[in-house]
Amino acid sequence: MVCFVTYHSKPEALSWLFILHNYMDLTGLPALKWNDKLGTAARSHSEDMKKRGFFNHTNPDGLDAGDRITAAGYEWRACAENIYMRSRGVNAVDAVDAWVNSSGHRENLLTTICDELGVGVSGVYSTQNFGKRKN
Repeated sequence: MVCFVTYHSKPEALSWLFILHNYMDLTGLPALKWNDKLGTAARSHSEDMKKRGFFNHTNPDGLDAGDRITAAGYEWRACAENIYMRSRGVNAVDAVDAWVNSSGHRENLLTTICDELGVGVSGVYSTQNFGKRKN
């Protein structure tokens, strides 16, 4: 398995990509490409959940993943989101394990529609955004 990251300054992104790509490899799916805009949208949502004390795909202002991804400048044809919270802190292994063992989250991981990914962590919250760009 080969993991390529175009650019991301946070080491945590590399661990998330490594674990996700291992899972994708086990399922026979191609690795997702990192996208900074998806990462920005994901990090922003995790920070918002931490700051305002909620845990939901839709924030208190009524904005959902598609709204946040668009606001980050990503022009998408398809998008999806996984969120995770763990009171004693988030790590990639536990989050991916939880998503793999949840049918809806696993569906997002296994989709072949999206080919890019961004992850953002803040405190006990993590967000994973998937996207497929408009042509």
